[in-house]
Amino acid sequence: MRKHHQRAQATRGMGRPQGLWRGAIPVQLGLWRNSPLLSGNGTARAAADAIGSHDAVGAASTGPAKKTPTRRRRKDGSRDAGAASGGGPARATPRSSPRFLAVGSATIDVIAVAAQEIERVSLDLAASSHLLLEEGRKYPAETISNHVGGGGSNAAVAAARLGWRSAVLAVVGDDRNARAVRAHLQENGVAVEALRENPAAETGVSVMLAARRGNATVLVHRGANETLAEGDLADATFAGADLVHIAPLSGGSADRFPALVEQAAWAGAMVSVNPGIRHLRSRSDAFLGALGGVRLLSLNARELAALVPALIALELAREAPAADRAMGRDGDAHKGDAEKRERPSKPSPPAPSRGRLRGAILEEQGRRVRFEDLLGALHGAGPGFISVTDGAGGSYLSLASSKGAAEADRSEPTGPGPALLHEPAAAAPVVRGTAGAGDAYATTLACALAEGAAPETAMRRAALNAASVVGRVNTTDGLLSKQALKEALG
Repeated sequence: MRKHHQRAQATRGMGRPQGLWRGAIPVQLGLWRNSPLLSGNGTARAAADAIGSHDAVGAASTGPAKKTPTRRRRKDGSRDAGAASGGGPARATPRSSPRFLAVGSATIDVIAVAAQEIERVSLDLAASSHLLLEEGRKYPAETISNHVGGGGSNAAVAAARLGWRSAVLAVVGDDRNARAVRAHLQENGVAVEALRENPAAETGVSVMLAARRGNATVLVHRGANETLAEGDLADATFAGADLVHIAPLSGGSADRFPALVEQAAWAGAMVSVNPGIRHLRSRSDAFLGALGGVRLLSLNARELAALVPALIALELAREAPAADRAMGRDGDAHKGDAEKRERPSKPSPPAPSRGRLRGAILEEQGRRVRFEDLLGALHGAGPGFISVTDGAGGSYLSLASSKGAAEADRSEPTGPGPALLHEPAAAAPVVRGTAGAGDAYATTLACALAEGAAPETAMRRAALNAASVVGRVNTTDGLLSKQALKEALG
C-alpha cells in the first residue's frame, strides 16, 4: 500500500475524510454504529451484544467497544498511516448519508435467451445438471443482448437503488467495453473515481446461455478483473466508507482479499463479504485467516460446503477438545483417529422452523460436517453474521449468539450457540434468469443490517429484491429502489 503519512496527519482532527463520495446527494438513513442493531432489543440487540460493535461516530459506543485494527508493519519496518494512533481516519459528527463501497468485478454480459427448451441430463450422485447441445447445430435465440454486470458493479448499483451513496473499486481495460461499464455505473448513481484502468488487459466479458429453466451456463473471460494490485488499495478509496462489500474476486485480485479486509476495517467500515467458489477452493487458508475483520459473510450452500476441508484442517490443527466439540466430533483430540475425529455429531431434534439445511450433512472431498457445526466453526473465525442461501430452499442467517434471539423469535430453539433464522424464498411471478440474484440478496442484506433493520426484516428485504432480479434477463434491471422494497414488504 502506498504511504499516506502526511495526508493522514493533516486529516486527523479535521473531521471524517469524504473520500470518493464528496459532493454526493445526502440520503436520510442511519449509520449502523448508531442503529437499532446496536441499541435495540430482541434478536438484533442479542446479536450485537455477542458480536460487539465499533465506537459510534462522534459519540460513545452503544455496545461493547471493539478496537480498530492497527495497520501491519511493512517489510521495511515502516507502518501505513494510522498505525501510530491505533486506528483509521478521524471521525466527526454523525451523518445521515451512509456510504457504500463495493469491491469486485465489472463485466460486459452477453446474454442469449434460448427460444426453445434445451434438453438436459441430470446426475443425481453429482447433484448437477448438464445442457445437451449438439455439435455443429444452430439453436434459435429469443433475444441476444449486451448488459453491464459483474459482482462489484451489481452490488454498487443495488446499494445506490437502496439510497446509499455508492462507489465501486474494480479494474477494467482501456477499451469500448470499459466505457460502457463506466457509463452504466454513472447512469445508476455510482461513483467511478475508484474504477481502475489496466491498458494491458481487456475489460471482462461473459457470455450467458439462459435456458428456460435452471441457472444460466456461462463462458467468462475475466480479463482485467483478475489484476487488482496492492497499489490500487489507496487509503483515500476506503476513507469515509460506512459499509465495504467485497464481492467475488478471481485470479490475482483474490490475493488482495486480506489487504482489502484490513483496509476496510482500518477505515472503520462494516465489512461484508460475498466470495466466489473459485476463491474459496484455491485460497481457503488465507480467506479464513482474514475473517477476523469481517462482520457479515454471505455464501450459498455450495460455497459453504467448499470450506469443509479447510475448516476441518483448521480445527484439527488446534488439537483442543473445545475445537473438536465445535466441529461435532467426540473431543478425543490426541488418539490420531482421523476418521473418528471427522465424524459429525448426532443431528439435533427437528426444529419447528422451516429450512431443508437444518441438521443436514455437508460434504466436500469426502469430508462431512453438520450444517450447524460448520456455521459455529465459521463464527469462531470472526464473522458475527453468516448468511447462507439455498435457492428454492430459502435462506438462513446465523447469529453469533442465540441468547435473546430465541426469545425474540419463538420458532427458534433455545440454548447456547448460534441462533439460526430461516427465510423462505420469495415467490417470483416469472423467472427470466438467475444471474445477479445472489449479488442482490447479499447486498440488500448487508445494507439492511447496517441501517439497523432486525435480522428477520433484513432477510425478507433481501429475498424480495433477489426475487425481483430473477424476473429480468440481466442482473440490474430488476433491482428495487428503497421505496419499491418498502411497498413490497407491505
